[in-house]
Amino acid sequence: MKKIAAVILAVLLLISCSRKELVIEDNIKFEIQNVNEQELELLSNRASNFTEQEIEQYYAVIVVDYQILNGNMFNNLTVNHDFDWRAFMDEIEFKYGPMYMNGESRSSNFKNGSFKQDSIRFIFYTKDFSREQLQRIFETYKLNVSWQQKDDGEIIEKMIQIGDYFQDKR
Repeated sequence: MKKIAAVILAVLLLISCSRKELVIEDNIKFEIQNVNEQELELLSNRASNFTEQEIEQYYAVIVVDYQILNGNMFNNLTVNHDFDWRAFMDEIEFKYGPMYMNGESRSSNFKNGSFKQDSIRFIFYTKDFSREQLQRIFETYKLNVSWQQKDDGEIIEKMIQIGDYFQDKR
């Protein structure tokens, strides 16, 4: 009986002392894709100087998808995107149509704070950028994640270099 109680006590101590770590790296998608049919139609209406083939060739979509998961509950979970979109837009030199067009964005949080998901689609003019230039520009993209542990109130911060996940899928 004492052995069973000791084993149960040891297991309870291990469980209470262990914390599940933040999981994100396996759930990141950061890539450039071709515009889809719906986006092509919208761009055709806005960039009348181009044929559909030119639009398909000159425009692309940045896709950023990620999920933050944790078995423990978070308090005050925040995720900040650390990328200078304004400086990026200043690098686009285009005079005859939209330089960029917002696509769509979604964000969701699980009610207990153990989950956050964001999805962004951003359409922009890519004709003047090489793959290497885009890789160099987007390698600086970071997510700054912070949360407060419920058990001790400690604030934990983590920086995720999502630029490392960047892929050109065009």
